[in-house]
Amino acid sequence: MLRDRLVTLFTPDLRGPMRYALDRRTFWYSHYLSTGLRTSSGILAVALPALWLLPLGLALAMAFGASCLALVDQTGPLRSKMRELAVSLLLNTLASCAVGLLQPHPLAQDAVTLLLTFASAFVLLYGKRAMPIQFSMLLAMTLSIAHGGTPHEALRTSAAFLLGGILYFAYAMAVSTRQRHRVKQQVLAECLFELARYLDIKAGFYDPATDLDSQYTALIRQQVVLAEKQQAARDMVLQPQQDPGDDRLIQIHLGMLDLYEQVMSTHTDYAALRFYFGQGDVLIFLRDMVLKTMRDLEAIAYALTRDRVSSSPVRYAAEQRALEYELHLLSQQVQAHTMPAEALTQLRSAFVKIGDIVRCIGELHAATRLQKVDLPALDLRLFVSRPRLGRTLLLDNLSLQSPICRYALRITMAMATALVIGDLLPYASHAYWIMLTIVIIMKPSYALTRERRAKRMLGTVLGCALAGVVLWWVRSPVALLVILYLSLTTSATFVQIRYLYTATAATLTVMILLHFIDHGGSAGIAVERLADTGIGVLIASVFSFVLPNWERQALPSLLRRMLGSARLYLDESRGLLLDHPMDDENYRLARKSFLDQIAGVNAALLRMLEEPRHRQHGVRQINQLLVRTYLITSHVAALRMMLRRHPELPQQESYRIELSAAMDLATQALSEACTTLQGASQAASGATPPAMSSSSPAEMAFTADALPGSSEHLRRVLQQRIRSLQTDALSLIPLAARASRVLQGPAYTTAPPSA
Repeated sequence: MLRDRLVTLFTPDLRGPMRYALDRRTFWYSHYLSTGLRTSSGILAVALPALWLLPLGLALAMAFGASCLALVDQTGPLRSKMRELAVSLLLNTLASCAVGLLQPHPLAQDAVTLLLTFASAFVLLYGKRAMPIQFSMLLAMTLSIAHGGTPHEALRTSAAFLLGGILYFAYAMAVSTRQRHRVKQQVLAECLFELARYLDIKAGFYDPATDLDSQYTALIRQQVVLAEKQQAARDMVLQPQQDPGDDRLIQIHLGMLDLYEQVMSTHTDYAALRFYFGQGDVLIFLRDMVLKTMRDLEAIAYALTRDRVSSSPVRYAAEQRALEYELHLLSQQVQAHTMPAEALTQLRSAFVKIGDIVRCIGELHAATRLQKVDLPALDLRLFVSRPRLGRTLLLDNLSLQSPICRYALRITMAMATALVIGDLLPYASHAYWIMLTIVIIMKPSYALTRERRAKRMLGTVLGCALAGVVLWWVRSPVALLVILYLSLTTSATFVQIRYLYTATAATLTVMILLHFIDHGGSAGIAVERLADTGIGVLIASVFSFVLPNWERQALPSLLRRMLGSARLYLDESRGLLLDHPMDDENYRLARKSFLDQIAGVNAALLRMLEEPRHRQHGVRQINQLLVRTYLITSHVAALRMMLRRHPELPQQESYRIELSAAMDLATQALSEACTTLQGASQAASGATPPAMSSSSPAEMAFTADALPGSSEHLRRVLQQRIRSLQTDALSLIPLAARASRVLQGPAYTTAPPSA
């Protein structure tokens, strides 16, 4: 498996979509590699002069100060990076100084260590980007335990630690400022690549050989990745401080979001299409056309990574002519009454929407060539992430009901156990490695802890073995420094995408450093490292079951938020579809929030699948609820695309009446489903939800003459789409009831909203 993953960097799989982070064609231009090169170069830029000019102890302290801060040097907006690095530098220095000064007082030092461990967990309240800050603080604290001394020496060491951090801070901000526009290109390109993978999954719906349920599951899973990458792109591209050429990136970003909505609008009754057309070639032509759009979008992303103008590598004429001919033949069957007209309407609608995707991709190609861009009148700051700050957030989570508080207690108890065991080991001078292993492995959720546990142990074994080979064959200090630089780069590059590589490279880095410090003792140190890592993994594994945060506990709250955001999305869509305003800012915000909530529920579901089997509750029910909720966005997106092609629709009274009634029914269904999830007693008893007061979907559908002046095809498409919107919204009520019944139980507790 490891060999296969490494091979992908040099021999890409040309059959599927490009993989931005692990594909030879894109990896060398990715922000992951540039981040690894930047951080490793910064660490060595601080460490090497320090080793030349200062005593070994102070030089190592400066190197550790730079290394701890480098962990927080993530890809992100300059303002966020400056704030994160400054906060981390302050916390790291305070933790290092506090623990180092108490070296002559072991009991007080242990107490402060545990107190800092407990407090560090609450840093995670401020979002995902705070995780490196917490880890960096714990790492600085752990290293201070390992390299203590007298109070005077501790002060000197802390001063050197602070100086190393300050130098790295200045270096990181200078390099990041210079590379700001380039990083925006890289992050936006990654988002485009993930959207291309999304198109690849959509193509599978037109292949009769694929399983529809599996395709829906894969589609929702990819949306989690896509939502995360889209928000990262927003945070980078839509920043107030702009560089030359940023207007073009904003235009590409907004065009990408419109393309995403266009892709969602292509949803149709795939089972019906397969039933009527699965034996012919027409679905294969549609599949091939969607696959070409994937390659076309990849070409834009690839050109963006290389800062070049893009051009389309594919032609759609063959599939378009073949599909037009097939549609002509099928229309004759409809006239002969050998095929229902509704089936041909769905097929023709799918063809038209895929053609719209081709047009949107053509606009993205054109955007890469624009020199001057007129941007829409949007307040772009509304779409950028903002950290949640405030004393109330902290106070609300000082309770055992809070997952963060439970995690804080869990990791504190694990560190206390490590301190006790470390004092009993015969090689106690290296026992800090146990604590370091716990810090690396233990995460707020069991799924993340389990993932890190296996990779940390295997990475340590591989790193020690690799270090043994390197130190046996390589004698030149210069060559070892080159290997050290490569291992630092590898460790920083793969920390988010392949943690096993990071664990292996980090172990190799430490072993080379120890070889420089204590030449000749590497074999014994390697055995101790393996033993310490094993003990740390065992402690982390045991305490991962103490005050655990099972995903089942948070899912009802996440589901209610998802349905609530869906209701808000429908409210904003109503005004857009009925009045056709030019200002769609509120709609875009509601759409973003809705898709983010769907991604959040799906991410929690994926984490639950990594938990022990007896803790996995309601997987099938939640997945069905996710799919049906996701389809609401597809129906609204399809209606919006039709409105763009037919702007005269809002002027027709019949359209307004029928669509308004459909929106009312869908909104009421969402409210009922949300109430069902909230009512534990109704869900537990298995009571049937109250009947809806609105009409059934069949009664709400368009009549044949409901839209005078419109084409027959348009009437049929609107009829099918509004009926589907009503049907899928109504289906959420029983699905929510089943999910609620499964998720309720004796061990159930609701996580606070602020967690």
